[in-house]
Amino acid sequence: MNNIQITATCPSGSVRDIQTADGAVLLDKEQGLCFSMNIVGTKIWNLLKLRQPVDSITRSVAQEFGMDESQVRQDVMEFVRALKESGLLLCQNETRRGWVARLLGL
Repeated sequence: MNNIQITATCPSGSVRDIQTADGAVLLDKEQGLCFSMNIVGTKIWNLLKLRQPVDSITRSVAQEFGMDESQVRQDVMEFVRALKESGLLLCQNETRRGWVARLLGL
């Protein structure tokens, strides 16, 4: 996962986000999935939607929140991994398997 091309990712078409001052919630209408995040996660999500490279995301988050860049990079990669595993973020030209296929291990 460390080699993921962040610029080649995009939110799944069925994902909608609802943002507040405290963070955001991602709603996936196809999966019936709800994914909540704090304000740092929301910042990362918004930059992912703009297809920003991981270095740019890392610098932006570290600067805005006064965090160490090496830790932020690890956190960004972990966050992207969680979004991908949940089917909320897809690699370019990737299609998401339906919930029945995932349930059956297909």
